[in-house]
Amino acid sequence: MECSMNRKPRYPDVPPKSLADSRRLLHELCVNQTELQAQNEELRLIQAELERVRSNYCDLYDFAPVGYCSLSAEGVLLQVNLTLATQLESGREDLLGQAFSTFIVAADQDLYYLMCSQLLGGDLPQNCELRLQRRLSGPLWVQLSAAVALDGEGGALLRLAISDISARKLAEEALRRREQFTRDIANNLPGLVGYWTADLRCGFANLGYQQWFGRSPEEMLGMSLQTLLGNDMFERNQPHLQAVLAGESQRFERTLTRVDGQTGDFLVQYISDCSGGQVQGFFALLTDITSVRQGQEQLRLSEARQGALLKAIPDLIFVNRRDGEYLEVHAADPATLFVSPQEILQRRPSDLLPAAVAGDLMEAFAAALQSGQVQELSYALMLNGETKYFEARVAPSGDDQLVTIVRDISARQQSTLALRASEQHLRTIIDSEPECVKLISPQGELLDMNAAGLAMLEAGSLAEAKAQPLLSYVEASDRAAFKALHERVMGGEKGSLAFELVGLHGARRSMETCAAPLRDADGQVSMVLTVTRDVTERKRAEMALRESEYRWQFAIDGSGDGLWDWDVPNGKAFFSPRWKSMLGYAEEEVGDAQDEWRKRVHPDDLPGVLVDVQAHLDGASESYCCEYRMRGKDDQWIWILARGLVVNRDAAGHALRMIGTHSDISLRKRNEQALQASLRDREVLLKEVHHRVKNNLQVISSLLRLEGSRSTAPETRTTLGDMQGRIHAMAVLHEALYRSGRFTVVDLGLYLKQLATQSFRSHVGGQGNVQLRLQLDSAEVTMDQAMPCGLLVNELLSNCLKHAFADGRTGEVCVQLQARDGGRQLCLQVSDNGAGMPQGFVLERSQSLGLQLVFDLIVQLGGNLEIGQGPGAHFSVSFAANRL
Repeated sequence: MECSMNRKPRYPDVPPKSLADSRRLLHELCVNQTELQAQNEELRLIQAELERVRSNYCDLYDFAPVGYCSLSAEGVLLQVNLTLATQLESGREDLLGQAFSTFIVAADQDLYYLMCSQLLGGDLPQNCELRLQRRLSGPLWVQLSAAVALDGEGGALLRLAISDISARKLAEEALRRREQFTRDIANNLPGLVGYWTADLRCGFANLGYQQWFGRSPEEMLGMSLQTLLGNDMFERNQPHLQAVLAGESQRFERTLTRVDGQTGDFLVQYISDCSGGQVQGFFALLTDITSVRQGQEQLRLSEARQGALLKAIPDLIFVNRRDGEYLEVHAADPATLFVSPQEILQRRPSDLLPAAVAGDLMEAFAAALQSGQVQELSYALMLNGETKYFEARVAPSGDDQLVTIVRDISARQQSTLALRASEQHLRTIIDSEPECVKLISPQGELLDMNAAGLAMLEAGSLAEAKAQPLLSYVEASDRAAFKALHERVMGGEKGSLAFELVGLHGARRSMETCAAPLRDADGQVSMVLTVTRDVTERKRAEMALRESEYRWQFAIDGSGDGLWDWDVPNGKAFFSPRWKSMLGYAEEEVGDAQDEWRKRVHPDDLPGVLVDVQAHLDGASESYCCEYRMRGKDDQWIWILARGLVVNRDAAGHALRMIGTHSDISLRKRNEQALQASLRDREVLLKEVHHRVKNNLQVISSLLRLEGSRSTAPETRTTLGDMQGRIHAMAVLHEALYRSGRFTVVDLGLYLKQLATQSFRSHVGGQGNVQLRLQLDSAEVTMDQAMPCGLLVNELLSNCLKHAFADGRTGEVCVQLQARDGGRQLCLQVSDNGAGMPQGFVLERSQSLGLQLVFDLIVQLGGNLEIGQGPGAHFSVSFAANRL
């Protein structure tokens, strides 16, 4: 066709000369006519296609969610789409020919002119945010995107894209107000509120935190908890930190040092911040309980973390057929699509989207074609493991096609969720506080209250608490002061008040409240925040403390003891009048320096006293107690019993204050010295008595031995020998008492060892056919039990050596002493492996004096006798030890 259109017709310059020439000329004219008709048809088809495309793009232009317009170089509106006309609440014809700047709020026109100058001074697109003045409604926040274009004559044109960002601005303002509201609450709470991340770094710290630790907001943000607290306090808190990071809330008390050196006692609460099953960090709430250490707590609030602001995301534009087939895809950034544009074309929503989303989209297509109106819908998609939220506007384009404009609203949705989470975090913190937190309207009406406050009012719900005026809960005598405090706070001041509260069921409580104003966006006081604590128990404790102090002072005065109170860091001390008079001094004769005590302590006693004092100051002893001498005014030495206790330490454990008493024990010391002298005299006398008794018994034993050596009768010699052994057993006991220097108890094991060894040697002599084996535990008994045990061993050992080995056989005699039940029960055994006891032997019926004596000794001990059945003889006596 291109060749036929460019071919020139061959018209002759002169008329045809013949019929053949005429026919040839006619043929060429027919051919040219046919070609012209074909070209006209092709042009008509092209014109129709251009009209269709132009209609599609006109629809896209007019129904786009973004306003479009063209301006002359002078800023006059040349073209306006329907969206911009709708935004300005005017007809499109009314806008054309007007200066665009007339629709811009006066305060924002400088931004517009600056953008235009930058745009015309270069060829780069420009953007700015400003407000348009609508014809009926208030200002509209928009984002202008501008670029330079050329008109048909080469003149400069401005192309503007105007996006409505009012929703984003409203969200930003709501977030700002919520953030300021939360920050005002946190900064006005009478305590320390912070948020710490899982790696123990500061995410937020309120004004109280900053002032207590002397840190600026910039220093606090990101600071590690160990740096803030110091190594010692950080190590003490480690168990609680590990527990809260494991998801367990913690509650404990700590003493912290302020930046100016002052200390305070705090109730510390760690509350885990869990999200998706993981601990993201924790809220730290520290309530100052210095004056209410018995259980009162203060409110600490933490501001929740804020979400990211919404960002404008370019829209996606799709052209679909009635059956949903995608004809065109327009995306400023193809990366925003979850598949490439080529994969979307000629496919339907059911091929690309989840069934529910595709079904909603097809219903919107049908509704738009049927009604001719724009349809809107929202949906969510899971893209790359993340949920994305979208808004879609479907507009009909002709009878069979639709234009779909999709906007990603994920940022706005996430912002909404973050705002709800922030409010939930704040509400959780307030509801977890043990003190009453409430909001009061300017008219004094209760707006909101946490669970602790409802419990104080004895109300089951907020509605029940609101059923009667807030002022009715206040004791009648305190209502005027309560109302005056509310009026002062509404005037912008902060204040506090102590008052009596009466609950719904009549329970009365002593309360302390702190009130602070909360301001709106215009800086006006819109409501009152109050934090109220129940100080009933503290009041009772203070009264009990006063009574206790009175009783303690009465007891001190009545005991006659002197009181001292030592300010350790400053070296100052208070000495009571009794402390001074105990040493003979008048009130004004002793100063308040700690050296007043030191210089009066006896030089020999002072080093030991100072060691005891320092040990208690260092925490090595639970209390201080020491006896020493002090010089009185008359230069006489007075014995003093000093007792004391450190009652206050700083955060590092250093003693700050120590209180104690002095008791005059001079009389007791003199009595003790007299008693010691008497005891020494008694010990000397007892040693002399035991020594003489031992000597007399040895003399008697010697006389019996001489008498036995003179007698020729075997029975007489045997009897005298037995008596000599018994006397020897008693002499050995007295010798043991004399040598040990102890006159009330004796080590039975050592005594029996010495006795058995000497008795065995006296009976056996140098013969080696019989051996002695001793197994004797150490056990302390009184002399009343030691004597019968010694005689018992002597009789049984003599009996074994006389009768068990009479035929010269070899063997062994064993003496055992076993201590049982911690030494409270004793078992004494004498056994041999000799001839054994006669058949039918019964101890009680024995005619032998020695065995009768054995029976009597066992009865004297209160013991039990067991006689073993051969081979050999076995005597076992069990009895209870009699110990002092």
